[in-house]
Amino acid sequence: SPDTSPLVPPADSYYLTPAESATTIARRAQARARQEEEEVEVDAAGAASTSSTGQRRLEHCPAILIDEHFDTADCTGPCQLNTRLPDGFHGWKGGWGSTASLTSDGALRISNRTIATGSMVQGPEYDLGHYKSCLLEGEKYLFSAKVRLYKEDGTSSLCGSRDPSLGVTWEHCPHLRAWAANDRGHDRSRSDKAWISPEAAKPDGEWMHLEKSIDFNELYSYSETPETALYELLKIRVKEEDVVMEIDDVYFGKPPTKGGVSPTNGEPSTRVDVFPDLTDPAVCDDLVVGDGTAESARFAFPFYSNDRWRGRSLTIEEEVSRVDNSTTNKFYRLGYRESHGSSLNFQMIPGCITHGSLYTFSGKFRLNQPGVVNDPYIEILAKKEGQSEKWIWLTDKGDFSLGGHSGDVNGWTKVEFGVTFTEEFASYDSYEFWLRTYGNEAHYNDLARRHLYPELDFDDL
Repeated sequence: SPDTSPLVPPADSYYLTPAESATTIARRAQARARQEEEEVEVDAAGAASTSSTGQRRLEHCPAILIDEHFDTADCTGPCQLNTRLPDGFHGWKGGWGSTASLTSDGALRISNRTIATGSMVQGPEYDLGHYKSCLLEGEKYLFSAKVRLYKEDGTSSLCGSRDPSLGVTWEHCPHLRAWAANDRGHDRSRSDKAWISPEAAKPDGEWMHLEKSIDFNELYSYSETPETALYELLKIRVKEEDVVMEIDDVYFGKPPTKGGVSPTNGEPSTRVDVFPDLTDPAVCDDLVVGDGTAESARFAFPFYSNDRWRGRSLTIEEEVSRVDNSTTNKFYRLGYRESHGSSLNFQMIPGCITHGSLYTFSGKFRLNQPGVVNDPYIEILAKKEGQSEKWIWLTDKGDFSLGGHSGDVNGWTKVEFGVTFTEEFASYDSYEFWLRTYGNEAHYNDLARRHLYPELDFDDL
């Protein structure tokens, strides 16, 4: 963690430790009682607050719990490149007897993975330890990591093969599991939080992006109270033996914005609110948070896909231009689209919209299917607490086409139009972007074992 200040766990924190004697337990209880007597209460206006479960939000909890790039410059002393690290690296280990090492290009390598059955799957893991008390029920946290796979004998992993005849499932590809224990160190509770589906996987040796906005609302299966029902172990799993896993650029914490994470200058990362300070007059020049491109983006966030329309994979991809076969371009891709209405979404900056003013919208879109869809359109979902949602169309059906040969040589269709936010918008305070492609066609995907709609690409919003 970038935060080096000492952290004092609250009274109900727990660790995976051997059973203690009655004398030790009694001494701890006495020390805890003395600490409670000396503790100064902080009122509601102060820096501490309380979650819905009564758990205290600690002053010292950092917004970013993990921001790890496995920098080889940090590998000194007993840490040797490409050599087994018995104690792991900055809290990251391999688990269950696997081998952790740091590669020369700055990635954590987990090898000697001989266990991949049931719940005992070796892979990169991080024990949140005393940070457990910092996780608040009902709040969102962003997890992001680069992952790649390969086998040392040169054969392909199941995930990398993308071969449906081999019975490949999502468990054979990288997925994030949150794993918790109760105060007795057993009766673990598990929850899979994010995953890469086989049809979206890359061949062995290529980096894949595992990213998801997650929460920690699940409780234990036994008798624990909600105050203790927060996860402590994050594990990236691949359910296949003898597959080497490498991870890099791991982030876990409150969602940042452009400029919020500083991965290379050695300074602690700082969080910037998702929506910037509206006192800066330049903020409202663009209603899209960030610059709307993926060229310098570390995360797909603040773009996302609304779960109600089941678009389960939003990633940053890179392509080579068909014009000169050398120019590269990064863009956002929405995959695993189980609904014909699934879209990339983003929230316009609240408080920026001036009603009655004219705005120009511009963006590039690509629908990856042979046939042309002649009736896509763009709409806004307007919301306000206590009021009914309202869908407001920004374009009409037929204003532009997607799919087939409707775009440029690389398949992109540029859409640009003017829009005036009328008084119809004035009674709402939340505006969510949607691109609708209801005319696209679903096809059966052998890897997903279901019908999926074609991938939808976005750029330069």
